[in-house]
Amino acid sequence: MNHKGQVFVLFVLLLPLFCMLAMYIVDNGIILYEKHQLEEINKLAISYALMNRETTEDKVKEIIRKNEEDVDSIRVNIDESVQIEIKKEIRSIFGIIIGKKNYEITSYLDGSMVDGKIQYLKIS
Repeated sequence: MNHKGQVFVLFVLLLPLFCMLAMYIVDNGIILYEKHQLEEINKLAISYALMNRETTEDKVKEIIRKNEEDVDSIRVNIDESVQIEIKKEIRSIFGIIIGKKNYEITSYLDGSMVDGKIQYLKIS
C-alpha cells in the first residue's frame, strides 16, 4: 500500500487547529501585556498617593491619564489606604473571528503603608 498521502491529509486537517491555537496565544499575550501595564500604572499612582498624603483623587486620576491615555474608567478612593480601579478596553486581533471585538481589562489594587513600606493587595 502507498501511505505517502496520509501524512499530508493529517497535516491539512490539523492546520486550522494549529492556526487557532496560535491566534489564541497571540490574543492572550496582548491581554496579559496590557494588564501588566495597567497594574504598573496602578502601582505608580498608589505610590504617589501614599507618599503625598495631601493629594486628591483628581490628581491621582491625572497621573494615571498621563501614563495611559486610553483608559475607559478610573475609580480612586483615598483613606488610610488607597484603592484604585482602572478599566480599559482593547481591540482583539483574532477574536473577531469568534465574534469578540474587544476585551475589557481591569486592574484593581489596594495599597497601604506598613512599617514605612508600600504593600499592594491585588483584588481580582
